[in-house]
Amino acid sequence: MFEKKLEEAAAQSRQKLFILALICTVIGLVLVIALFFLSVGSPFKTADDTSPHIATPVENEEKEASEKSRSSEQKESAAIQQYERQEVITLIGRYEETLEPVVLTEGFAAWNKAVQEDLIALKDDVVGKMASGSIDAAYEQVIRLIESASIAVGDFELAFGTAMTEAAASYDSDDAQGARAHIDYALSLNNRSQEALNLKDRIEALPEVLELIRQASVARTENNLEAEKRFSEQIIALDPDRSFYRERIAEIEALLNERRFEDSVVRGLDANRGNNLSGLQAAYSEAKSIFPNREETKNLAGMVVALKQKIAFDNFMQKGGNAMEADDWQAALREYENASAIYPNSKDARDGLDISRSILAKKQQIAALMIRPERLSNDAVKTDALDALQNSAVLGALSGSLKQEAEGLAKEIERWNRQIDILIISDEITSVSVKGVGRVGQVSSYKIRLKPGSYILEGKREGFKTKLVPITIDPDDTMIEIEVITDERI
Repeated sequence: MFEKKLEEAAAQSRQKLFILALICTVIGLVLVIALFFLSVGSPFKTADDTSPHIATPVENEEKEASEKSRSSEQKESAAIQQYERQEVITLIGRYEETLEPVVLTEGFAAWNKAVQEDLIALKDDVVGKMASGSIDAAYEQVIRLIESASIAVGDFELAFGTAMTEAAASYDSDDAQGARAHIDYALSLNNRSQEALNLKDRIEALPEVLELIRQASVARTENNLEAEKRFSEQIIALDPDRSFYRERIAEIEALLNERRFEDSVVRGLDANRGNNLSGLQAAYSEAKSIFPNREETKNLAGMVVALKQKIAFDNFMQKGGNAMEADDWQAALREYENASAIYPNSKDARDGLDISRSILAKKQQIAALMIRPERLSNDAVKTDALDALQNSAVLGALSGSLKQEAEGLAKEIERWNRQIDILIISDEITSVSVKGVGRVGQVSSYKIRLKPGSYILEGKREGFKTKLVPITIDPDDTMIEIEVITDERI
């Protein structure tokens, strides 16, 4: 850029030098003609006029000495140049890289248009001096340009910084109008500053922030923590630097957590009293998510376990009772065993277990006797059967099936212990007896009474084979005739 300007300036300078040289040539010709007339004399002079002047050797020597002096002065002037052309070019380049981009901005013009124009003119002057070959003068001028521009740019940036500081101060004091005026001025100086643009956004949001601050204050006065937290979060979203509300959010969250924890504990206690397992579990889960290591949380955990056991126990007891009502004593025994496993010291569970076991034992005992009821005619078996019937009336009040089975056994005992009439027919010679029961004797006919069952009548006579007559007496028989006569000789 600078080289181009320098070439343009050099071309203009060469044009000016050409014109100046042409003018000097014309002037020189006029002087030569004038000198010629002065030295030769006017062509209109008479013969009496002075003869033409002829230069003497002394005059020639003075003229040569004068020309040598001028040549020496020119050489001496050229010899005292202090700076190189490249030095000026380097300084101009530095100016163009560092200072000129600021000087030529619209913001700089808005700040001080006159200073901008002066600096532009000063740079043009440097270019002109370079083009005309006045290197030292151009160097001195570019130094002044850099110094002046540095001071101006510093003042310009100071003005921008001051505007930013005042805008931030007005914002911090919640002065929306003043902050807007200062930030607008700062952006007029530098509309590309991201910091200024960010501050502008925050200032534009300030009225909304102030309204949210008012609402948060009202909510705090009313102890409405949820609303205050919501307003505080909106404030931080619009202005992250308001640390008070960030800290307040943390405080509110802690207070809300405490409140939620207390509510969960209370709900858990109520649920436990009402045997509401799902409600208790929900309350415990919430409390655990807030403060897992609190003693109250551990207590709720214990309540959950205890309530589960209680509900399971109650469920088993209820099923046991239902099984009793249904006369299903195997199911009742199973449910009461489960209930006793949870609460071994429960009297109700033990009582249910004892009753179930007793009834099942009675039923099993009766069933065993009823498999072969004919054995009930045996005194020993009859005794066992009568023992089995002990307390059956009491237990039968709880179990209809047991009552029926006991009644059936009692009837069978009675049936198999009836005395059935047995009429024995003989020849009065044969000696008759009932094996295992007793001797009848030698009779023609004799009636005895025997219980239902199987017997063997034995007839004996000297010189004859013993005769064995088996009989089976059914409980439903009324009378049986049996003949026992030994009639087979040995």
